[in-house]
Amino acid sequence: MNPLVITIEASRDLSEISDYFLTQSVDAGERFVEAFGKKCQQLAQFP
Repeated sequence: MNPLVITIEASRDLSEISDYFLTQSVDAGERFVEAFGKKCQQLAQFP
């Protein structure tokens, strides 16, 4: 599996997205984080 690197800029964006979901919908935020994690795994396995 190829290593997955999340840049500082991407990390900041993810933090802002998480903050938004905390104020709007925790359930939607959890779905986003789960889907993002799965997509990262797919990209690492099949670039």
